[in-house]
Amino acid sequence: MLFAVSCLALVACRDGTAGGASTPPPTAVAGTFDRTIDLADGPALRLVLQDVYDPAVPGTATTRTSERLVAARLAFTNLGDDPAPVMLAAAMQALDEEGATYRASAAAVEGCPPPGATDVVQSGDTRTGCAVFSIPTGRALAALRFTDPGAPSSSVEWRL
Repeated sequence: MLFAVSCLALVACRDGTAGGASTPPPTAVAGTFDRTIDLADGPALRLVLQDVYDPAVPGTATTRTSERLVAARLAFTNLGDDPAPVMLAAAMQALDEEGATYRASAAAVEGCPPPGATDVVQSGDTRTGCAVFSIPTGRALAALRFTDPGAPSSSVEWRL
């Protein structure tokens, strides 16, 4: 069974650096957003949002000129006794200020590598990966959401 995972302690990057430039360093945001979620048919996971890059510098990812890339670096720790297969991109969504949602992709951006297609996290281990989103230019990122694919009504949200 596959579980999607994400992690969260909040830091955001709001540097105006555009494509072609080096990845802007993340800037600390007040507060820490650290959550635990019990997966349906699986272990509890500790989720920590470590960094947000907005805009992110494209690596292998491409976007239309009307969009920008946003990346969120996430750490997830398996708090259970059994291994947890994790698909980060399947669990993450970004929300803009108007409530529109954007699905994560498996694209890579500079300084924020994507997780493997499926990372198996052993009991007590922590993995880090990035979820990448294409957001329309001019729309402000308002929140990130993790939803357990095995229980769609089970989710956590981080307001930015």
